[in-house]
Amino acid sequence: MAQGKSAYLNIASNCPPFINLNKWTRNYNCPNFRNNFQKFIDNSNLIETVIIVGYWEAYFNKKNYVDLEIIDPATNLRKKVNASEPFENTLEWLLNEKKINVILIEQVPIYKKNPSFMLAHSLLYKKEFPFINYEVHKNRNIKFYN
Repeated sequence: MAQGKSAYLNIASNCPPFINLNKWTRNYNCPNFRNNFQKFIDNSNLIETVIIVGYWEAYFNKKNYVDLEIIDPATNLRKKVNASEPFENTLEWLLNEKKINVILIEQVPIYKKNPSFMLAHSLLYKKEFPFINYEVHKNRNIKFYN
């Protein structure tokens, strides 16, 4: 506050950061979180920048497509979609309609198994500890980057 700046933190764990979200079967509270976020942005003229962080691999992974449903803004009907459409709609809404800057932060590389267990296993069996290089990470999240 000393510099006249402030921030709001809106955390919704395991919720795709998309507006018009109707269903995400991995967390049934997500539509309420996203609806409240959208109302907050609509009712505030002070927001200049929104920083969005997500577990992109979970939202853009093809096997998760059936878990994601939005309310189509054009028809007001429910629609099963992959993450690209609501992601683009959200960015379009923030950038063009609300005139808010958006900063996207990529997810950190994620191990598929517990790192502590993998380290103990590698020490016990004298094997090299597995690692994820940046190229593997980027390939897992290519749809987000595109």
